[in-house]
Amino acid sequence: MTWRPEVSDLGIEDARLLAPGDPQRSIISVRLGLLGPGAMPPIGKNLVDIDAAAVVEEYITSVSECLESHTEKHSNAWFAD
Repeated sequence: MTWRPEVSDLGIEDARLLAPGDPQRSIISVRLGLLGPGAMPPIGKNLVDIDAAAVVEEYITSVSECLESHTEKHSNAWFAD
């Protein structure tokens, strides 16, 4: 499953939070490369961490699909039991 951004698509056609194999359509990757409005993290950032951005882009490029969570409760891996 790929989720559409809820707040902003940053003007990216068919944007997803994570678009498997496509970092240019992945809001996570794009926001890491921004400064100012839309940047991630949103505050305390005045430089793009190009090494971190490259790691995230490489990971997204390697992903072939996003699996749908088996329950709503576990849709976020950070909070899985």
